[in-house]
Amino acid sequence: MSQAIALGEALATSAVRGSGGAVTWHKTVGTDRAGRPPDLGPHFYQGLTGVAFFLAALFHRSGVEKFRTLALGAVAKPRRIVSRLLADDVEASRHKVKLGGMVGVGGILYALLRIGRWTTEAELASEALAGTALISPERIAEDRNLDVMFGSAGALLSLLALEKEAPPHASLRSQIAQRALRCGEHLLAQRFFQDGGFRGWPANERAPKAGFAHGAAGISLALARLGKQAGREEILDAARQGFRFERVFYLTGKKNWQCADDDLEAEMLAWCNGAPGIALGRLGFLAHRADDEIAEEVERALESTGSAPEANYDFLCCGNLGRVDILLEGFLSLGRRDWLAQAQSIAERAVLRARAQGGYAGLSAEGWSVAPGLFRGLAGIGYALLRLSAPTSLPCCLTLE
Repeated sequence: MSQAIALGEALATSAVRGSGGAVTWHKTVGTDRAGRPPDLGPHFYQGLTGVAFFLAALFHRSGVEKFRTLALGAVAKPRRIVSRLLADDVEASRHKVKLGGMVGVGGILYALLRIGRWTTEAELASEALAGTALISPERIAEDRNLDVMFGSAGALLSLLALEKEAPPHASLRSQIAQRALRCGEHLLAQRFFQDGGFRGWPANERAPKAGFAHGAAGISLALARLGKQAGREEILDAARQGFRFERVFYLTGKKNWQCADDDLEAEMLAWCNGAPGIALGRLGFLAHRADDEIAEEVERALESTGSAPEANYDFLCCGNLGRVDILLEGFLSLGRRDWLAQAQSIAERAVLRARAQGGYAGLSAEGWSVAPGLFRGLAGIGYALLRLSAPTSLPCCLTLE
């Protein structure tokens, strides 16, 4: 936990305080029209709700009040945005609100729910549940992203988490369940068939992809959770078909999965593309249904994940700590202690490297100094290290658990 606390302290030091207790951070690349570094946006992937998610979890585990204050300050802007969009549907339509779990309203609401629970700020959870009105049937029907990152699959994962937390026997809980089912039905309707066979989901009206962030692994996990939660066997079957579709992307010589037909090198081994995300989606399915073929793919994918050369980056999305968190999921799901040992070893090397080089390896203007965000920054590195220190105490943010 000490390493996670150190990263929390680094975020506290770099925070930009505003009026009324609001907090933000500057992006590490780019400038605004006035030549100043821009502030973070609201989204879960690399914005304020992602940073707040880590800080709230850190407060929950450490009890250090500073991190609770920072977390609540960081969600001030996202809360205002959700409130404004709920109050003005014309503005919401004008902004073309994305539904996604990582970039979109789904991820923002998921983060507000978790932050509210960890900080015992009941209003946040209530606002998250009310905000599901933004995931309207009309917006679901218009969605062409479909994936976990930007589209209906990400919204579906968020809605399923929110449904579990809604008060039982409340009409709101039923409405959230209906919206989740609507997302699932939309994903089923958008499947691509050719020559009588299932060929995946188009990626924003382009060729279907494999992988977790933009492809069938993430979409299929969302459908598997829905099938289990709604008691719909045909939706679980659709999830299984999605995983089977991805088998055509496996390259035996690379021991990895392509993300698309033209990805001939298949070099990415990350949450977003490649074996780690492939494993993550399938682990979620095995939690609901036994399947020998899928279990074999998990074994193969996690073997590639644990034995891969270290990435140039340490962050969650396409870096070493993302691999750590997925190997940890393998241990938690299937009890394989060798996967836990691999996760611990990768994390230890990242920490030692950061001490020697003055920071974690990341893509930014400062070279070794990564951005503050969750999926490509310090917050995500901190969350993975915090979760590794007490594996059963926190949910997997990579799947919006």
